[in-house]
Amino acid sequence: MWKILSFFSYSIAILCLSSLIKHSDSVVEAVDATAYYSPAPRLNHATGLIGDKAYFFGGKFSQETYYNDLFYLDLSVNFNQSSPPFVDLKDIPDIPALQSSAYTLGVDNSTLYLFGGWEETSTITESKKVYVIDIKQANSTWTVYDNDTAAYKNDVWPSPRYSTSTKIDGNGLMYLWGGMFWSADGNPPNDTTMYIFNTNTKKWTISLPANAPLQRYDYATTLLSDGRIIYTGGELYGQNASAKMEEVLIYDTTKLQWSVKMTVSQTPGVPRSAHTAVLAQDGYNILIYGGSSDDIKFPLVMLNTNNFTWSYPTLIGNYGPKFLPRLHTATLYKNYMIIAFGQRNGNPSSEINILDISNLTTYNVATWVSSARLSSVDTNATTTNTTPTTDSPSPSPLTSNQSDSSNNQNVIIGGSIAGVVVVILIVGAAAFLFYQKRKKKSSIADDSQHEQLQHEQLHEVVLDTSNIDIESRHEHSSQVADIESRHEHSSQVVNI
Repeated sequence: MWKILSFFSYSIAILCLSSLIKHSDSVVEAVDATAYYSPAPRLNHATGLIGDKAYFFGGKFSQETYYNDLFYLDLSVNFNQSSPPFVDLKDIPDIPALQSSAYTLGVDNSTLYLFGGWEETSTITESKKVYVIDIKQANSTWTVYDNDTAAYKNDVWPSPRYSTSTKIDGNGLMYLWGGMFWSADGNPPNDTTMYIFNTNTKKWTISLPANAPLQRYDYATTLLSDGRIIYTGGELYGQNASAKMEEVLIYDTTKLQWSVKMTVSQTPGVPRSAHTAVLAQDGYNILIYGGSSDDIKFPLVMLNTNNFTWSYPTLIGNYGPKFLPRLHTATLYKNYMIIAFGQRNGNPSSEINILDISNLTTYNVATWVSSARLSSVDTNATTTNTTPTTDSPSPSPLTSNQSDSSNNQNVIIGGSIAGVVVVILIVGAAAFLFYQKRKKKSSIADDSQHEQLQHEQLHEVVLDTSNIDIESRHEHSSQVADIESRHEHSSQVVNI
């Protein structure tokens, strides 16, 4: 009986949970279908992390199509890679569409700085302006700083460039080096100057160390906590060749000096450019992913900046890119590295991939997953498998009524799940108590039967013993009578 009850309670639990999961799917599908922005496929875009939001700007689809949209990926909620929670900031006034712009994060953790890239104009000239926006301010707008204005006309100003990268240190200084240039005579200069933009004064200064390396572009940069900027890979300017990965460039922002460090372990194979590099949470390992080469053996490599050795994590899981991306972006948030957009198999992509790196430093393994579990409130744990349509207009945000309805449905779902769990516990406990009681009764009956059997066996032994004793005594009496008869006979013979 108890087995039937247990099976019955288990069956009820499965049916109820299946029904709730299906209902939850329909609720999330309704939210995903109306709440989020669907960015068009792109490459050469830019990204920056502020709090729990990864901001994206611009990029291009082709040589004729550029973008100047600003949007963010909400990292405060759980999400699936097929329906990432992008939010379009379409109310912010537009700026010129820039491709390959150097996009970096301000020191106050709320300001975005844009420099360089292409301008979408009839002559396609590079930008030399600095665009600044405080993203957390109400009614945010872009502020433009340009040396054509009177306030900056006599200042040192970097020449226009693209395919570069910048980093901002803890003092609010933005460091710009290298990149690609255009010139009227077709012979662009080899500019090895380090340009430093003060985000407080909005002034440029320069650093000209004697040992500056040959200019590169399409490289990746990482800022360490001690003020060193690590440059990996890239293309060597004017040489039609990629830089070797074992040759790591280091710029010390405290000493304003360059140095070159050669890695001491097995190199990660072929050179690469147009890759990404992010600093792991341990503060010294750099995760380098993707890039321009058909012969890249290790898509993900890790550089230890304490001893400058390489390691090659194993990638597992079925949700990684089908084609190795280049000109993409990578954002590290908590235990996830989020790979966004880029060129894949020669085409611009709108794909998002999520790499779980929680086991990376311990087991040297990273896992491609379908969803990011970023919030303890599991409101978006289950999402649909519908890929957003990039050609359709951007959907509008949820209205307050829709949001309240969604919240109410989530409350109902949570309460239903809790009710099912309670029912399962009660039925399970009843089945367990019934089983224990049945088992106890069975045990008592078995003990009684066993005791009775022992008593009967003992009684038989006693009877057998008694019979043996009686027979023995009878035999003994017969022997005594026989001996006495013989003795009497002998006495008679003697008397004769």
